[in-house]
Amino acid sequence: MKVIGWSNRILTNLSNIKYDTTAHILSSEESLHRTFMDTVGRTTLRLTAMNVIDEMRDREVVVTYDYPFMAGFRKPLAIFASTLAIFGVAWIFSRMDVSIGRTKA
Repeated sequence: MKVIGWSNRILTNLSNIKYDTTAHILSSEESLHRTFMDTVGRTTLRLTAMNVIDEMRDREVVVTYDYPFMAGFRKPLAIFASTLAIFGVAWIFSRMDVSIGRTKA
């Protein structure tokens, strides 16, 4: 008897996750996986099957889910905001007078 766990990190903040397969699934588990500097996390679907052998390799696993519209814009907006902040800070520092001596009037 061989038990294999299959884990797939899909996308961020998914809802209504469903799967369909012809393989014999013992259990399924849905959780949230967070990595380094990850604020929201990723949805993880873990399917556990028994007796997975070579003859069963052509089985398909179809996963369907709902992906929020704004979730697709989260990373581009974060990159844009951080780039804008870097240029803003550089502009502020370029306007500062950091000379050591007195200024001549």
